[in-house]
Amino acid sequence: NNTRSTILTSNGCSAPTGIAEINAASYINLYPNPANSSIQVNFLLPTTTVLTVKAYDMLGNEMMTSEVHKMGEQNITLDVSSLSTGLYILVVNTDQGNIAKRFTVVH
Repeated sequence: NNTRSTILTSNGCSAPTGIAEINAASYINLYPNPANSSIQVNFLLPTTTVLTVKAYDMLGNEMMTSEVHKMGEQNITLDVSSLSTGLYILVVNTDQGNIAKRFTVVH
């Protein structure tokens, strides 16, 4: 069977089923990982402007945010000492889309 499924909106129009992704995850480094009190975020995005950096817990709750609004290579330090031990998702919002990286906090 070679049928394709589409998602229909309430007015009968087809909605897109894909999400545009930036293939730039390799240009963002987190260290140390696992982290204890702080984590360094290194960006090397020469043609992309980083707008915000946000950390989410595994339930999707926003735990911290940092405004950046810069392009090119840069380093920021995030204080993770107030976060509980566990796994988190760092979402880097850029003018071209979002990039997500995982990190662990261990106390």
